[in-house]
Amino acid sequence: MATTLSPSDFDIVDALTQTWVSTGHQALSSSAPTDWRYGNVGSRHYTAIAEVNGELVLARWPRVKQLPWGFDREVSQHMIAAAYDLSPTILASDQHNQALLLPYLKPSMISWQDAALALRAVHALPQTAPRLNITHAMNYWFERAPEQPWTAQQQHDLTRWAEALFVTHQHDAVFSHGDYSVSNVLRNPRSQCVVIDWEYACVAPRWWDLAILCQTEQLSDAKRRSLLTQYWRRSPVAHELEILSDFIDVYTQLLALWTAATATGNTVYDAITLTDHPIIAGR
Repeated sequence: MATTLSPSDFDIVDALTQTWVSTGHQALSSSAPTDWRYGNVGSRHYTAIAEVNGELVLARWPRVKQLPWGFDREVSQHMIAAAYDLSPTILASDQHNQALLLPYLKPSMISWQDAALALRAVHALPQTAPRLNITHAMNYWFERAPEQPWTAQQQHDLTRWAEALFVTHQHDAVFSHGDYSVSNVLRNPRSQCVVIDWEYACVAPRWWDLAILCQTEQLSDAKRRSLLTQYWRRSPVAHELEILSDFIDVYTQLLALWTAATATGNTVYDAITLTDHPIIAGR
């Protein structure tokens, strides 16, 4: 892990801290580079930690910039969640570098069971995000993959199948995080779970976030049943497990496309088998 900041990283720090200075806080000292750590392997974001005026703060910014409106949406959804105590307060933001300055929260062991319980609160948030267009999402990454992982006809069949699944369950649409993994759930000083990284917030069937959590944690069938028990606060019935499995399949294919398009290494996504789905396997 790197321990120094590049000149462009200093620009980010300056922009963030200067904004925070206006609220009465002091900027970083000239010895700041030794206080920073950044470049988490497998993450879409750089993160940095430093002490500012006696307080630990966390800065995070993307490795690859998103469209300006995408960052604006992420900030607005984060602020809405913070209003409900479901996200840490944003101390400052830097739109040019798409960076956020947040209070530093000490890492703690968040289990998928904890994450499942916190997800109930996320799904109760007002539906202020746009509805997820799963066909657009899958085609977006398929078209950007240097080497497409399957044929155009298979892609067409996959997107039709995924869209039909989302339409079937649109009556169960909720505010969704869109990237709900344990790594995006932290614990605040009051021991409450809070959520970060709202870049993919959307309105989608509640099964979408549950599927993402299952896939990123590689949960077995028994643990999937336990997760739904935590979420519903009752034992799931057979058809609910089947619905969850279908949404996991959709998310797995979307991750395969995302991986092919971004060539991101050293992540859980590297373990995806592209031929698991019947449409791709030719069954």
